[in-house]
Amino acid sequence: MSAVILFRSLTYAQRGVYTLRSGGIPASVIKAPPETTDKGCTYGASVARKALQKAVQLLDSRSISHGRTFISDEDGLFREVVL
Repeated sequence: MSAVILFRSLTYAQRGVYTLRSGGIPASVIKAPPETTDKGCTYGASVARKALQKAVQLLDSRSISHGRTFISDEDGLFREVVL
């Protein structure tokens, strides 16, 4: 299962993914799944579900601005989680 951390732009998502990778957390830039946003063009970082908390902590420690976080369920649908 996967998790998504939203960012306000593609540039911020790329910065976030670079930071996560440099911190040892595999991540990739994705277009946000439709159920995670009401805006048409939002990007996020896809990470392993088990790495989500560590990923958010790393972004916060490096002052990388990010948005809401989501995890996928067994059906592949995403639900918001608050860390």
